[in-house]
Amino acid sequence: MTLARILPSLGLASLVFGHVSGGGFTAGDTFLVGGREIRSDSHANYTVVLDPGEYTVTFVDHHGAKWVATISSDSGPIKQDITFRKQ
Repeated sequence: MTLARILPSLGLASLVFGHVSGGGFTAGDTFLVGGREIRSDSHANYTVVLDPGEYTVTFVDHHGAKWVATISSDSGPIKQDITFRKQ
């Protein structure tokens, strides 16, 4: 087996980061991505390490309404701002 066939199957995780907004999301709130709860910082920014792929991001506001967004991870660090929309 060649190295080219092995490397794509390794699924190297990478850093995804950005700003979160929409749906009443405020700094310090949490959201779910890839089965993990992520808390934003005091400026509503986030950082997470994810395996390559596309992920649905969910946020439930203080009234119980569900908000969603999509982010993706690739083979290197990527900035992706999250803007929630009502599901």
